[in-house]
Amino acid sequence: MQYRHAFETFCFLSKRHNGKQLTQPIIYDLAAEAIKERSFEASPEEFISDIIKITCLIVKDGEENRFVHKSIQEFFAASYIQRRPDVVARGIYKKLFAAKLGWRFNQELLFLSEIDRYRYFKFGELEFLKEFFEIEESGFRKSPPVQCFAKVRKLLGEISVSVCQIDKYLRLESVQLPYFGPIFWKVQQVYEGTVIEALIKATNIGEAPDEIKASFRASVNVKRHMFDLEDWPKEIEGISGIPSINLALAAKNITDTFFSIALKALNFVEKEENNPAADKLG
Repeated sequence: MQYRHAFETFCFLSKRHNGKQLTQPIIYDLAAEAIKERSFEASPEEFISDIIKITCLIVKDGEENRFVHKSIQEFFAASYIQRRPDVVARGIYKKLFAAKLGWRFNQELLFLSEIDRYRYFKFGELEFLKEFFEIEESGFRKSPPVQCFAKVRKLLGEISVSVCQIDKYLRLESVQLPYFGPIFWKVQQVYEGTVIEALIKATNIGEAPDEIKASFRASVNVKRHMFDLEDWPKEIEGISGIPSINLALAAKNITDTFFSIALKALNFVEKEENNPAADKLG
């Protein structure tokens, strides 16, 4: 168990290391930090050697080391978070649900939604959504107020879009996505289905000839237009009849999805808290 706990800590520290290559000096430094945190008596070199030779969860490749599969790192990092006391876990969840870390710890959050369900819902989803909408928990049991729709609608309008133009033809090039929480949420599917698909349809005006398609792929004689989605449909010289996008409807779908996620989390938390015998770690 000492090795297990130290390895969990090592995995969390290595993931926080932001994906940098685990060279010998770095992996020993991380191991030393993990051993110190767990009050485990072992040298970093011996610890890493045992992990490589006995568990085979890390493999040595020349002067660098890597996990045999990234899911190993992700699961044990999630297990580390699961074992933290509430006061520490609350802060970790807040950071994991933030835009800067949400994408990088997405898989850990998915694991935690299974192995640490109570705190994932209580410290993760509910806290994130309460802060996002500036609303009390009880508000999720009612229909979303106007200001909640308005906030999502404003975010949608600020999405940065890039389209390419050749003659009278347009093609969607890129979309700068807003942060609506971890990418495995259903809300991301709603977002992609309402906004991305609508943009693709709106920019695909007619079927371009093969030579135009080839020019798009080769970026030959391409004009690029950047704008916020709030300004769509944008007036583009030589092109008329660009379809509009119903951002109000998209905002409603996304907000409704958020509230359904929050209500599910709230119901689970209240059920657990009303059952003293429940195991709140899963």
